[in-house]
Amino acid sequence: MQQVMAGNLNAEIATTDSKDEISSLSRTFNNMVTEIGHLIEEIQVTQKRESELRFEMLLAQINPHFLFNTLNMISCMAQLEEADTTDKMILAMSRLFQYTLKSSESTAPLSNEIAVVKDYLYLQKMRFGERVQYEIDVEDDTEYRMVPSFILQPLVENAVIHGISGQASGGFIRVRSWTEGKKLWLSVEDTGAGMEPEQVEQLNSGKWKGKSGHGVGLGNIIKRVRIMYQDGQVIVRSEKKKGTCITIEFTDTKGEI
Repeated sequence: MQQVMAGNLNAEIATTDSKDEISSLSRTFNNMVTEIGHLIEEIQVTQKRESELRFEMLLAQINPHFLFNTLNMISCMAQLEEADTTDKMILAMSRLFQYTLKSSESTAPLSNEIAVVKDYLYLQKMRFGERVQYEIDVEDDTEYRMVPSFILQPLVENAVIHGISGQASGGFIRVRSWTEGKKLWLSVEDTGAGMEPEQVEQLNSGKWKGKSGHGVGLGNIIKRVRIMYQDGQVIVRSEKKKGTCITIEFTDTKGEI
């Protein structure tokens, strides 16, 4: 026991087949030390994966300092020229870059994530016109819950780029949040092109290794949710030519901010 206290998890008590109390205690002690070792290994693996994902997030972030300042300057010029629509678009893009700059934390209030989604969808609607229709339905008691940062925007981007942009008639995107008991639920649903059954199965099983399409950002989100929340899960439902629905479920252990 003193060796274990000193950090030696390889310490082991010699045991016999005897059924007396000392032998039983020795076997229990050895099993306990082995289990502690396994738990420490699992924690180390989880921490390593989390660090890798954080690094990937940092690499994926565009360094927008120069662009952010330039957009602010263009916005001022648009105001002087009374180009209101141009000014609104530039401000929306500027806010997206600004959020990227400030989002180094692993979690953020859901209200911040929804604001980013609104700016992104506004810009896409200006680009695609009536081909992009959307609805955002956020329950009041979920607005200030803490969620993984950049959890919704990549899903909405997938819905636009891989779901509805290639359809002549466009499509509809619905973003929702709600609670069931202690569970927080988020979903992004579209009426777009959908995915192949094999891809859906691989994503749900955590075995997706694709390098294009819905699966890239979605695969990373699935990993993040499963690492950050013990009960976290991401459910993918999709059908070709009918659309895709991504549902995220987890218990917000940190509560409301």
